[in-house]
Amino acid sequence: MLSFDFRSFYSLILKHAKKVEENLTPKKLTPSKNKKCSRESQYLEIPIRSYDTDVFRRLIQFVHSGSVSVTMNTVV
Repeated sequence: MLSFDFRSFYSLILKHAKKVEENLTPKKLTPSKNKKCSRESQYLEIPIRSYDTDVFRRLIQFVHSGSVSVTMNTVV
């Protein structure tokens, strides 16, 4: 888990947020063609194809609480 690249994760979320913001911001040049972003496209879905369930549980725990238990068994 410590090798997980949070910068890449942050970059992925930031790109999605900018895309949603662009879709929600009306264009000044073509007001008749403005499309409202659907509610579904505002959510970011990140497929995780291969993972260890314990590592994923610890990742969610860290994201939720900001802390994670590190023991000799969990350090790679």
